[in-house]
Amino acid sequence: MASPLAPHVARVASEWLRDCPQARFRELEGSLLFADISGFTQLSERLARRGRVGAEDLVTIINGCFAGLLEGAYEQGGSLLKFGGDALLLFFSGPEHAGRAGNAAWRMRDRLRAFVRNSPIVGIRRLRMSIGIHSDQFQFFLVGGSHRELIVTGPGATQTVACEAVAEASEILISSKTAALLDSRVVGTAKDPGWLLAGAPAVERPAGFDPGVDLGERGFEALVPIALREHIKSGAEEPEHRDCAVAFVRFSGVEALLAGPGIEAVAEAIDQLVQATQAAVEKEGITFLESDIDRDGGKLMLVAGAPTASDRDEEKLLRVLRQVVDSKSTLTLRIGVNYGHVFTGVVGTPFRREYTVMGDPVNLAEKAGRGLRRRRKAGNSPRRAALAAARRRPRPRARLDSQSDRGGAPWTRDTAGTGRRAGHRQVPAHGGASWHGRRHAHRIG
Repeated sequence: MASPLAPHVARVASEWLRDCPQARFRELEGSLLFADISGFTQLSERLARRGRVGAEDLVTIINGCFAGLLEGAYEQGGSLLKFGGDALLLFFSGPEHAGRAGNAAWRMRDRLRAFVRNSPIVGIRRLRMSIGIHSDQFQFFLVGGSHRELIVTGPGATQTVACEAVAEASEILISSKTAALLDSRVVGTAKDPGWLLAGAPAVERPAGFDPGVDLGERGFEALVPIALREHIKSGAEEPEHRDCAVAFVRFSGVEALLAGPGIEAVAEAIDQLVQATQAAVEKEGITFLESDIDRDGGKLMLVAGAPTASDRDEEKLLRVLRQVVDSKSTLTLRIGVNYGHVFTGVVGTPFRREYTVMGDPVNLAEKAGRGLRRRRKAGNSPRRAALAAARRRPRPRARLDSQSDRGGAPWTRDTAGTGRRAGHRQVPAHGGASWHGRRHAHRIG
């Protein structure tokens, strides 16, 4: 009988652990596809008013949507690396990887349009998807202690993020390297930093569906964070909306290390950061949820209050962040943290699933960690939804919230020892580590 953890592990990671378990890094040739779906946050906020029924409805919608998207990608040999609730990161390797990635993107967009068109649910029609694709040699890392975390970073990952960031809703933007590998007839209008995909690339030999390898229970456990293992194995997949504290630890400086000391130095730096974070969350009893792609580095997502809650979850998360900052990482760190009502649950398909946490509080924490405002895409207005949600819900007495009283920019914290707003207006830190929130400032140290 297959382990219940198997669908929660990327095929790239399971093959890695089978073939070269001691290696901390690999360089793989292929194409990365980064797809972002706008509209799920607003849908989650609206369904949250319906309590448990709303959470169940949201899972049904997400699963129905992503089933079609993932099937289209896996039919072309894609492997889902990261499942960020409303975003997908897929890797295609082997012959015709660029063509198969482009073909999968075209199929995914068509299937989302069909899903939206055929759904009777109010709000579904606002779902839109933007996709970025880049072909290159990518740097992968499998690092950590209590579990091995799969991370893809470096110049190729940065270019993939850049393509998706520029793509508007319903656009597929391919990099120049990807375009060079495709038939010129499917390469459309130039749009810096790449080209719009104008048609589905023909593929001579589709790779076909490959669900991955069976590592056995202990093998899969090594690739799943401790706080999630027992929850997943228990079969407790009932979704819900609940209050959580969420943080993003964004790390950067990877490309300078690659250009200087090299990939071994990058592996050492990322491993040190991941292990320090693991030790801190396990000491406080909160959750290392996942990692994700970002420019010149990546980000770690931490959650207090899910899948299990305890007393003073917000303070536990802040203590963890203090310990991460004190770990003296050689990478540059920026941390965004927030508290609020979010959706939690296991979503996906029978062959690929993730425990996810999503909602406006998550989006605001991620933006605070960036320290800047990302351009909003059509169909997505997280700030407006956040303010509306705040007006609907009474706030708890002890707040950990990255919005100011009048809807100002999120507060963030960086390793230079200075609290900042987005826009870089200085805020005195008074020593220690302070994450400022609505009418309250939490300080550890």
